[in-house]
Amino acid sequence: MKTKNDFLFCIVFGLHVVILLGVIAALTFSVQMCAKSPKAPSGKLVNYLFSRGGGMNPMDYTVYNLRYDEKSGKPLLTISGDCQGEEITVEVGEEVFAHCRDLIIQHKMYRSKGYYESSVELLDAPSCSFSAFFEDPFEDIGGSGEMPDFLWEGISDINRYFKSIVGDRKAEGHVDRIYGAEGVTGMRWTDGIHHYTTAKESVTELKRATRGLTGDGDTEPDQMGFSRFHDGDQHFVLIHDYQLDQARLFYSFDGQDVTREQMVRRQLAALLCGTYTDGSGRQYVFTADGSCQGPGDVAPQPFIVFRDGNSTKPQYRWEGKTVAGFKLTADGADILGVPATNGTKKTCHLKRVNENNEIWPVVNERFLSQPMMDALSLEQLEQMLNSIRVRQDSPYNSMPWYTDIGGVNRELLTSEINKRKKN
Repeated sequence: MKTKNDFLFCIVFGLHVVILLGVIAALTFSVQMCAKSPKAPSGKLVNYLFSRGGGMNPMDYTVYNLRYDEKSGKPLLTISGDCQGEEITVEVGEEVFAHCRDLIIQHKMYRSKGYYESSVELLDAPSCSFSAFFEDPFEDIGGSGEMPDFLWEGISDINRYFKSIVGDRKAEGHVDRIYGAEGVTGMRWTDGIHHYTTAKESVTELKRATRGLTGDGDTEPDQMGFSRFHDGDQHFVLIHDYQLDQARLFYSFDGQDVTREQMVRRQLAALLCGTYTDGSGRQYVFTADGSCQGPGDVAPQPFIVFRDGNSTKPQYRWEGKTVAGFKLTADGADILGVPATNGTKKTCHLKRVNENNEIWPVVNERFLSQPMMDALSLEQLEQMLNSIRVRQDSPYNSMPWYTDIGGVNRELLTSEINKRKKN
């Protein structure tokens, strides 16, 4: 027969068993959690990629990509620019990989669980993702979907760091795009032929000039739009006339008035700018200021010369003598009316030296003005149009695209070609 003490012993023993089982369960759970808790990667970072894209606008995407080039092995960083489709790639040092790795560790981005399902379904909306790869030992982390704050904080810090490395660089063919017409009051503009002033915060004056309209300057023509750009000391407004299917570009140099000499010199020099050789293999280098350095010149000599700031036409100097001018050809330029030793005039043919075999490199480097197009034949305009590069498909989006400069020049050349064919 059990006594009271026996019952007390059973109760105490049972409590000890329960407590012991609880301790064991807690330790087991703790060990399991420790085993599942992700650890910081110990290897070297070899690739980091953040991308945002998709949705209704395939040109609206973002990319930050740090990697080693597959062919050359060079460490490269590519980030999106300010313009749609713009990608800027620079070569970087190993310290960039090291600092990016530090930011990943600092924000514990290795705790990412991968895909985070969103509580809201958004149709045709862009999606975001990041990934990072390490080697020795190989490890990878990544995240996408509705990512938590700690991941976004890490992504934002890394993106800011990458932007600081690229600085104010721009990709070839891109300029700063300005949205809206604010800041044009009192600015002086020219299309290379006439001058105009935007007296108000509006480009209506330039729209009317494109149509050749006079009279009430406050009345804006129908079916017209504009795009505005800025590059160094130059401002640009491209007027789109959708009704007449034409386009016209207006320049301003920091909003100041410019002489015809300044405009024509810069634009004609831009057409010639580059390196050429003649039939004897002698080299000539035309510069952006309208000068040319030949084989016997110690320094560049003026080629495009104006007698005064209001000259309608420049003079041309070639090897110390006045010549008739120049004519652009399919593979270079002809210097016309070069004085010969017997008193006659001859043509000196120059062939452009171009590593990329571009017939018209200027078309991808700067906007075309009306004086530049006026200097070309219809055949040359069509050749120039065909020389505009269509960028290769980006690995982050499936559409080919033009740069800002290429896109504007494509519209200007098409408009000019159509106008000449109609006439």
